[in-house]
Amino acid sequence: VYAYTRTLGAEKWLVVLNFSNEPTEWQAPEIGQVAETVINNVGAVDRTGGQLRLQPYQAVIFALNP
Repeated sequence: VYAYTRTLGAEKWLVVLNFSNEPTEWQAPEIGQVAETVINNVGAVDRTGGQLRLQPYQAVIFALNP
């Protein structure tokens, strides 16, 4: 999993990429701040609590609350 945040002025995004051919889980501290899913290349985003479950090669961008 490759993950990072991007900030421009008051806007902040969380980018999460699974470069593996296996599903994976990732502990995402920022997941509680998600305002909306902006981009997702797989049908659904599975996020429960602070846990994010990613499908193989899934890429997701979340807009975060300020």
